Amino acid sequence: MVNRCAAHAGETSCGHQTTPPAPRTPASAHHSPRSTPPRETPGTRTPKKQQPLPLYGAAGGRGGAPGRAGPCDARARSACCGAALVLRVGGWVSVVCEHAGAFSLWEVDDVQRRDSVIKWVQDVATPWLATEHLPAPGSELADDDKVEPRVSELARFGLVVAIDHLGLVVDALVDGIENGRPFRVLAPFTVLRASLLTAVRTKWLLMPDSRKQRQFRALRLEYQNQKELRAALGDLTGKHLSEELNEDRDKARRFVDERIETLESRALEFGPDYKLTTLPDTVSMIPMVVDKDSFLGMGIRLLWRTGSATVHGYHWASILAGGQPGEFSERDFNQLLLGSTLLTKEALKLYERRAGFVAGAV
Repeated sequence: MVNRCAAHAGETSCGHQTTPPAPRTPASAHHSPRSTPPRETPGTRTPKKQQPLPLYGAAGGRGGAPGRAGPCDARARSACCGAALVLRVGGWVSVVCEHAGAFSLWEVDDVQRRDSVIKWVQDVATPWLATEHLPAPGSELADDDKVEPRVSELARFGLVVAIDHLGLVVDALVDGIENGRPFRVLAPFTVLRASLLTAVRTKWLLMPDSRKQRQFRALRLEYQNQKELRAALGDLTGKHLSEELNEDRDKARRFVDERIETLESRALEFGPDYKLTTLPDTVSMIPMVVDKDSFLGMGIRLLWRTGSATVHGYHWASILAGGQPGEFSERDFNQLLLGSTLLTKEALKLYERRAGFVAGAV
């Protein structure tokens, strides 16, 4: 039996079927032979489908009952290969997908998309954190790491940050679905923004096919890291500090200054075409890792902006989506969850490939 889409309820036939065919099995669902099997810990079971997400404060999202598909998007889907991520701005509908990835699911609703994220985080990403995943001898990253700073170390840390933040939201999501524990309304958006930021930056670091470019991007990343540390140490001032504490601070600052000078000298070895500058901001970096003239690129930029709005306490994202300030949108949450996962997955796959591991394992 075919269920008719919500946008044409009551019509005899609108030609839009909302009953999805069986989705393809994601490649990422298969365990890598080198990955640590998922541990049996509380909250690792696949959540039951079609259960409402309990919320703190706000009741329900503005897209109908939580856990149910929204209006039919068949026309938008026809323009895209997978319809993995549906963006709605006012009455305008567009589709964002990962064209060749495991999340290119045909005709799936928000709950199925969300469950695919949960499964990937539990079966692939979280077990990945339990191993070091050092580059294999002879791999691109192994050769990159012959100079300092090591590309693989910076990339692995970025992946750990992205996966850890993503996992925090997934853990809370599973706990809410399975145990009925209230789900926070706004905090998940800021956490997912952090995951998206570090995933974008890690992919940016690893993208160049040129070893020299990857090494120089690592140099820029470490240079900014040391600059940020120097600024933090500069804030450790005040009349309340003892002479001993001031001496310790000054000693740490001298050490960081020496590190910065070493990086600046190292940059000169790359030649006049390589300028040691601070990193591009995230808005500028996103078009470097995702085609800006695509639904995916546009969607990721918008997701970043909406997450940033929450971080800074602005409510324009709710207004843009047609809601009220502070109103939870489960649909928008699902979109940011999937967007962060897509970029984290892409960065992880790129790391695995450059580290010389089996393709398709993540």
